[in-house]
Parts: sequence; C-alpha cells; structure tokens
Amino acid sequence: MRGVARLGKRLLFLLPAPLALFALRVGARHPNIVEVWFSRRLYPLWATRLSRLSGLWGGALAEALLIACAACAGGMLLFRAVQSLIRLNPRPLLRYMYRLLCAAGALYAVFVPSWGLHFARVPFADIADLRTHPTGKAELAALCNALLDDALALRAGSQEDAHGAFALPGTLDGLLRQIPGAFEALAGDYPFLAGHYAPPKRAAYGEAFSQMRIMGIFIPFTGEALLNPGIPASQLPHTAAHETAHQRGIAREAEADFVAYLACMASGDPALAYSGTLTMLRYAALSLCQADPGAYHALTARFSPGIARDYAEQIEYWKRYDTPMAGLVNLTNERYLQTFAFKTGAADQRDDLVALLLAYFR
Repeated sequence: MRGVARLGKRLLFLLPAPLALFALRVGARHPNIVEVWFSRRLYPLWATRLSRLSGLWGGALAEALLIACAACAGGMLLFRAVQSLIRLNPRPLLRYMYRLLCAAGALYAVFVPSWGLHFARVPFADIADLRTHPTGKAELAALCNALLDDALALRAGSQEDAHGAFALPGTLDGLLRQIPGAFEALAGDYPFLAGHYAPPKRAAYGEAFSQMRIMGIFIPFTGEALLNPGIPASQLPHTAAHETAHQRGIAREAEADFVAYLACMASGDPALAYSGTLTMLRYAALSLCQADPGAYHALTARFSPGIARDYAEQIEYWKRYDTPMAGLVNLTNERYLQTFAFKTGAADQRDDLVALLLAYFR
C-alpha cells in the first residue's frame, strides 16, 4: 500500500501540465471568452507591470536566469549521475530526472495561463474585420507589385553600409526605443494593442541565437521581447516589432508578422516601414513563385539593385547557420506549436500571412 501511495503522490506532481493543456483546449472552444477576459483584461494587468519591472534590469534578464538555471540543473544532473555510478544504483539519477520533469511540467502550467491562452483568442482577421478567402494568381501578383512599389520608394532614401546593403539610420538602441511608439500609433486602429510595455531588448548572446536560426524571441516569464542584434539590418526593425507583437498578446506567428508590418508602417519611420515591407514582400513573392513562376520572374526583374543586395545579404547570412542545431531548434518549435493545435510548416504560416495581406490590400 505504501508503494501505491508513493506512486500516486509522484504522479500527482506531473498533473499540472496535462491540466494546463486541458484548459487550453477548453479555451479554444470559447475564443470570445478568452479574447474579452484574458487577452484584453487580465493579461495586460500583469504583463505591462512585469515588462516594466524586468526592464529595470539593464540587459536581458531572461538570458541571465536561463544560464543560471541551466548551470544549476546541469551541475546537479552530473553530480547525480556520478553518484549513481559510484553506488551502482540508478535511483539518485532517476529521482533527479523525475524532479526535472516535474519542474518542466510546472513551468508549462505557468506558461499557459500567463501567456499561452492567447493561442485560443479570436483570430486577428476577425478582430480587424479582414475577409480572408481563396484568391487567384492575378490578385496575388497585384499584391506583390504593390508591396514592391512601396519597397522601391522606401529603399530609395535609405542609408547603406560599405557593401551597399541597407543600414539603420541611427543606433540599434534607438531603433528599439521606437518600437513602443509604433505600437501606440497602431493602437489608434486597434486599441487592444496599447499598453505601457518596456521596449524590446538586444540579446547578449546573439551569435548563439544565430546558430539556432533565431531572429528574436519573447519570454513570457520575464515579459521581455529579445532581438538578435547580429541579423542583417534590413530584418532588425520588423523582427523587433514581431517580438513586441507577441509581448502584446498576438501569439500566432503569421498574425505577429502581420501586426509587426502594420506597426512598422504606422511608425512613420521610413527605415521601419522598409523592413516591414521587405519582409512581407519576401513571403508574398515566395507564394507567387509557387503559383505563377512567370509572374514571379517579372516581379524580381523590377527589383532595384538596393533591394537585390538586401535580399542577397539575408540569404548569405542565414546560409552560414544551416546547421544540425538549427534543425533541432526548428523541430522543437514545431512540436511546441503542435501542442496548441496549430499548423506548423513554414508554407502553412506563409499562406496564413499572405491571406491576411491580401485581405488588407483589398
């Protein structure tokens, strides 16, 4: 009986994660309730305060906490492994691994009610009254050409680096301070995006981010939107806005990309607007390439030398990080998204984004 009671007690500590997942599934059946009560009322109450509190830390608090936790957990794991070897008894190691599993489950159980429920909110297309529906090749080509027209106009006055690629007109820190203002401007149309949040931060270990092909990340436990400072300058503003969209409750990747684009355009800053437009053009052009290769080649023939250099810089940069580690991180991210019952392929997310763009430009 003691053994059964002990087993039951241990299984009880594993329960928080399944319960959180169950709560997410229930929330997905009631998106209007999640939207009104969680996304718009409860979440901003603690998210804005947490963001400002972590903002008092000069660097990326999440990175410091992650390193400290990883060092402690890794050191203890090594100690228990050695202890099990010396005693010829696997119990110390197995008990510690069980505790790590419980800790991971508890972390997930905190993640869902503190941010993860945003995955169950009303889709942004419905909130913004955007009618997404299947479209033809002609409308997709028109979208791409409209985005290219904007990109050409914005790129004409941009600063360039020594290699002729796009360069920020000011410092990266200056860019990061602009992002909250861009969202406040966008909040004129979408008030639920307003809020006194701290600006995004530069990640201290940008090279490690690049090795994993991570451009940026939002950490709900500290309320920080982190940007990889090493990525090409043409991707910096949109990526910072993308992570800020997550910070403000936009969980789905395609929606965060779209909202980031809207924020970049609402900012009134040509550098932000160019980065957002260039990113949207890339996604839309890839869809056009699959749907109508002839129209795609006609589109790329209109690229200015500056736009061509910017895309070439992005391609060359990320080629350097096509590593097994990056593949593992991508697979992990797909599994993470699958827990929220979402399509995870890059093509699926691109299709969702292009559908939003088509609806917006109609």
